[in-house]
Amino acid sequence: MKKTESKNSSFNFAQKMHRLEEITHSLESDTDVEKALEQFKEASELARELQDYLSSAENTISTIQTRFERKK
Repeated sequence: MKKTESKNSSFNFAQKMHRLEEITHSLESDTDVEKALEQFKEASELARELQDYLSSAENTISTIQTRFERKK
């Protein structure tokens, strides 16, 4: 995830996930190799962005849990 995305609420997880699903369905049925290659590239980038976002969210949750445990 880009630093601007981590601080910017414009990252739309649901929208990106939906687009990834659209590409997946298209790749399952499309036979145009050039189009499929472009879609695969886009899907790979989306998957990386989503994974980065989820990793960041997981780190945030861990940090919050650690702080909470210290205050007990």
